Amino acid sequence: MHLHTVAISLALLCYGGLIYIVLHRGLRGNRLNQVFSLYLLTMVLWHIAYLMVSISPSAESALFWYKVVVAVVSGQFVIYFIFTKTLLRIKGMEKLVRGGLLVWALTVVLATTLQEPAFFTGIRRDEVTGLFVPTFGPLLPILGVPNYLFLGYAIFNLLRGYRSTKSNLQRSRIQYLLLGIATVVLGTMANFVPRLQPYPIDVAANIVNALLITYAILRYQLLDITIVVRKGLLYAIPTAIIGVGYFLTVFLAVNLLHIVTQYQVFLLSLLVAAVTAVIAQPLRDKVQAWVDRLFFREKYDASLMLQRLSRTAASVLDLDRLTNMILEEVTATMHIARAAFFLRQEGSGDYRLMAQKGLEQGADLRLRKDHPIVEWLADHEQALTRREVEVMPQFKALWGQEREDLEKLGAELFIPLKAKGELVGIFAVGPKLSEEAYSQDDQLTLTTLANQTAVAIENARLHQETRRRLEEMATLRETALDISAQLEMSSVLRSIIERVTKLLGAKGGDIYLYDKAKGELRVAVSHNPWGDYTGRTLKLGEGLAGKVVLEGRAISVADYAAWPGHSPRYAKEPFKAVASVPLKWRGRIIGALNVADDTEGRVFDEDDLRLLELFAPQAALAIENARLFEAEAKRRREAETLRQASLALTAALDRNRVIERILAQLQQVVPYDSASIQLLERDKLVIIGGWGFPNLEELLGISFPVNGDNPNRVVMRTLKPFILEDAPAIYEDFKKEPFAAMNIRSWLGVPMLIGNRPVGMITLNKCQPGFYTEEHAR
Repeated sequence: MHLHTVAISLALLCYGGLIYIVLHRGLRGNRLNQVFSLYLLTMVLWHIAYLMVSISPSAESALFWYKVVVAVVSGQFVIYFIFTKTLLRIKGMEKLVRGGLLVWALTVVLATTLQEPAFFTGIRRDEVTGLFVPTFGPLLPILGVPNYLFLGYAIFNLLRGYRSTKSNLQRSRIQYLLLGIATVVLGTMANFVPRLQPYPIDVAANIVNALLITYAILRYQLLDITIVVRKGLLYAIPTAIIGVGYFLTVFLAVNLLHIVTQYQVFLLSLLVAAVTAVIAQPLRDKVQAWVDRLFFREKYDASLMLQRLSRTAASVLDLDRLTNMILEEVTATMHIARAAFFLRQEGSGDYRLMAQKGLEQGADLRLRKDHPIVEWLADHEQALTRREVEVMPQFKALWGQEREDLEKLGAELFIPLKAKGELVGIFAVGPKLSEEAYSQDDQLTLTTLANQTAVAIENARLHQETRRRLEEMATLRETALDISAQLEMSSVLRSIIERVTKLLGAKGGDIYLYDKAKGELRVAVSHNPWGDYTGRTLKLGEGLAGKVVLEGRAISVADYAAWPGHSPRYAKEPFKAVASVPLKWRGRIIGALNVADDTEGRVFDEDDLRLLELFAPQAALAIENARLFEAEAKRRREAETLRQASLALTAALDRNRVIERILAQLQQVVPYDSASIQLLERDKLVIIGGWGFPNLEELLGISFPVNGDNPNRVVMRTLKPFILEDAPAIYEDFKKEPFAAMNIRSWLGVPMLIGNRPVGMITLNKCQPGFYTEEHAR
């Protein structure tokens, strides 16, 4: 038997085995396997033609089969180009593919129709190997150039794919393909060296290529045929070991121990069979672990990952640590670009993004509880693929925003996390770095992981929720103690805002008080790193706090500056996320509680608003307690003032002295810059005394007609207090001397009555417009 015949038979065995593996996996619906099987078929035909050359009895027969080799090799180069294009998912190139097929067809036609010396000028039998060796004609190099160009372009695509891919697995596959095809090219080039031509160097190169492809399939899953190979190896290796062990045992027993009788052989066989039955399963397990570790590394790594996570997940109660640990393990082991956990929120039932890897920082995505994906996963146990979301009719009704959120997420699989039959979360994974689709094994691994960790994640979430509720209750209790221990408003409110911001992890906050009479809100307490906003005012409906008071509901804004309702007073402030809730007391709104943060991507969610609403009644109670305390203290001061005034009246008979004491006592109750007492004399009011005027002597004796154009007339006619927020803007007399020098803006007039009979009035003046209120008049 010639050396050529042995080498070719071995090559046929290698490529025939590869074809069997691919066909056993199936070709339907798998474009890559279809193209690869064509490539393997051309390799088989190539070696069949070589085999026919090696056994040809005549030069004419060998020359015919050499022409077949030329036709088949041309097709092999073109199909390998198509195979690399399919493997690397290169779009387009349809014209180039058609051109390659045309070159192949032309080569086939010319090789079968043209006579010598087109392809071969002659043929001779080699004296050493006995093989018929041709001499190349002028047409062979001409047709060989375009064929080699296609093969070179395929190698170029592999090199480009190697440099562009981020997957180590894909790089390893391409490395072995490059090494194999480079070996094939070198082997075919040996045919152009006359001294090497008689030897089967190209066949040996093809054998090396077959072995490299086989290793790439087994070790790096070049094609999706791992199940067939894995099962074959799993049963073949233990069978071979047991068979060899059995025959070796019998052989040694017969030849060394001289066991020859039928009875002795039967007992020995029975003993070996018993030992085999005992060691078969452990041996199978050992072989499975060895095969997975050596040839199916991804599956082996995934199995180890599941073991690690199942051991550690149950003992971790920190939700952030647990979810991030799972994400790190999954993305690293399965070479996934991005992954995320959506967990169910108490109260709303929506599923919020709680942990992610590979997405934009600050991404705030959520799936509402009636989202079609949520409803589908709640009713099914298996994973939902991106393809199913695109084609299934129940997902056609997704809103535009929901589709945008899914595009941002970029998930290829949605895996349900279920505990006690309820959907407690969703595990979303993005595409693989190799851009390959998820196999059934991959989906089974991820589903198993979800089933193993769902309970642990739910326990960690409940643990976190319980801790948060305990912190809330402790903070509320401390706040209640502060309210009962302190009656000074600003101290209690500052304590509340400091605790709220700490509990929410917010940078700052404010408490606004609402003045219904003026229709505005004023910052009573400010706790911010950006500055002290105390005293700032907003009109009702202005800004977030104004809108909250106007509408009576909690509101959260992700970016205050970009929010259409923002107030110009805060336009240049650095904070972004803001949340506000109304402060209500017995059905009426008395203010607003705000928190803010300047962290990029921070959003105050429903849980944050719920917590703010827990503290809002505490703040409202503190405000009302402080107001009641202040009102009671004021009434006591008023009573004391009246008592002091009565004592003054009884202790002094001098009118000027009495007036002076009354006005001095009054100033302790109602602030003023200047004040006067006017007595009613017939149809006019006459100033008989005053306090705080620089020119009091000029004012004494000035009278005001009761029926004249002045505010005194309103007081005497209605017998009720009368307030002017800006006196000069209403009555021109306040702009004239001697009143112009006093700079009177806010004016309050109160009648003096004996029974129901008016005897005069008291006027109080402030240089600040809008100062006096109904409370002052009371």
